[in-house]
Amino acid sequence: MIELKEVKKSLSSVNEVSKLKDTDYGISFYYKEAFTDLRVYAKESMISSRIEISNSFQSPHDFNSVFDADSIAKVVNLTTTTPCKTIFVESKNSNGAFIIKNISSDKLDVFAEDNLSEDMLSNNLKLTIFKMMLENFACYKDLRVVVDKYKAGAQSEN
Repeated sequence: MIELKEVKKSLSSVNEVSKLKDTDYGISFYYKEAFTDLRVYAKESMISSRIEISNSFQSPHDFNSVFDADSIAKVVNLTTTTPCKTIFVESKNSNGAFIIKNISSDKLDVFAEDNLSEDMLSNNLKLTIFKMMLENFACYKDLRVVVDKYKAGAQSEN
């Protein structure tokens, strides 16, 4: 099982990572300008250990209703080829935001091996985290495609 202190140590060695801090549920950090929330869940009797990476993205469109934005998130969840899930969060001061969450347990199997050196463990951990973040960004790209179709349909109705 991976420990949060190992995650923090590994991420602190990446130049583009900043504002690394503990939260009530894990850690948060910025990679370049992308905010990332990371949680690690211990293995339980019926559930494997899990890692969860979430990224938030400002909505690329001002929707007429939260229902429309939620519908976009549902379409993305059904059509994306990534393992990510998307939700919409309303905000009074902006167009709202889409939270893209990536949860996986199979990616942690490599950390159970006792024969990994500390450097190998750190490198595998960074690779896992950044791969999951890339999947989140790919899901956001899918979201943009769905939003563009929605905007085109809304404009053709007017």
